[in-house]
Amino acid sequence: MDSQESGHTIGNDSMVKRNRAIRFLVFVISLGVIVLLSTIIGSVVAGFYGFFGGMVIGLIIFGKISPKFVVTVPQSQAFVTVNPALALFNIPGDPNIIYGPGTALCLPIESRSAHGNVSLEIITISFFEEVPGANAKLIVSGSLQFHVDITRANKFVGINDSTVRGGMINLILSQISQTLATKTGDEAKAEIGQYNANLFGFFGLGDPSSRDVRVSNFEGRYGIITDAITITGIDFSPEVQATRDARDRGAQVFLGVAGMMGRTEEQLRADMQSGKVTEETYAEYVNRFLALSGVGTIATINSPRGGRTINVVDTGGGHGH
Repeated sequence: MDSQESGHTIGNDSMVKRNRAIRFLVFVISLGVIVLLSTIIGSVVAGFYGFFGGMVIGLIIFGKISPKFVVTVPQSQAFVTVNPALALFNIPGDPNIIYGPGTALCLPIESRSAHGNVSLEIITISFFEEVPGANAKLIVSGSLQFHVDITRANKFVGINDSTVRGGMINLILSQISQTLATKTGDEAKAEIGQYNANLFGFFGLGDPSSRDVRVSNFEGRYGIITDAITITGIDFSPEVQATRDARDRGAQVFLGVAGMMGRTEEQLRADMQSGKVTEETYAEYVNRFLALSGVGTIATINSPRGGRTINVVDTGGGHGH
């Protein structure tokens, strides 16, 4: 039965290609041979009663080894075994055999390990990547979702999420980096919807025929299917944001001091340039402004005369920028 998990179809064992007939024949022949030999041995040893006793013993013996002939896979998972005979006898074909959810017959020589367990549920990965902008580094944040294709689960054995993450992020950045290099932070933020629309087509999320060959090759290599790609934000790097915040706080303080001194910003700037308002007087008013406004941060204000920088600290303390 198909299972619906996290908005996508898990699939079932009938979708997986393998030689089911040979596995059924091996199961039946093995059962028959073991029961037949036990019956023959019982008849030779104990006659008529040994015939039935040998049959029962044969069934018990086969019951003990029957788990070697059966694979049981939990819902929402696939399981991959390895058939060593293909490599040993140079038989063409993939030695990795896929089994879907449910119980199925297998060959007793197939090796099994925990590495063969493959989840078919959607995997969500968040990302934060630094990308050059027109005048500053930008941080692109978002999320991507994918799931393993049950018919290609053998390709995902031994692969972890970080491997897929790196490859998919490279594909995402290949579509937006060149454009972002020409955009300011504010311009990039305003165009997030456009970037998402481009990625939607690039990954063939709405129309599989629009999927780029690079995406198809990547998905085929790891046996996965992309479910969603979303850029949720584009922000300045912490260093750039700190500079912008300091500049904005400085402008706010300058405006507040001008108001306390009964001047406009232009008038205060002109008086400081002419020396009518000294830097010491300005610093004194800044302290008053900070005390009144309760700003608990360090503000860095450049002198309008191009002189030294005045670092003004509120008595409430705070973190420097």
